[in-house]
Parts: sequence; C-alpha cells; structure tokens
Amino acid sequence: MLEKLFTSKTRTKILKMLVLNQDEKFHLREISRIVVTLIYVKKELENIEKLNLVSCVSHPSVKVWA
Repeated sequence: MLEKLFTSKTRTKILKMLVLNQDEKFHLREISRIVVTLIYVKKELENIEKLNLVSCVSHPSVKVWA
C-alpha cells in the first residue's frame, strides 16, 4: 500500500496539502497553483481517488477535491 501511496513527489505534495487541510475543499486549479502544474495534479488526483484516499464532488462546471 505505501508503495502505491508515495510513488511521486507530486502525489506526496497533494496528499500533504489535503491531510493538513482536511476541513477544506480545493478546486483542481487551486491545488495546481500550490503544488505543481495542472497536468500532473489532475493525473495524481485521479490516482489518489482510485486508492479511496480523496473524494471528488462534481458540480456543473467544477470538480472539488477533499
């Protein structure tokens, strides 16, 4: 499980941000501004979601991650 969890620096930064701010929800672009480029963030968030560590709520034009 840990091997899947910490496979990249981007994933580690995203997880750290979400764990330290558990009461907040973040838009994809907001995470990418804090962590790294948008492409890597989107890919890593999808991977983390597959591990059931974050959840995504879709609104009409926005996805919010927590």
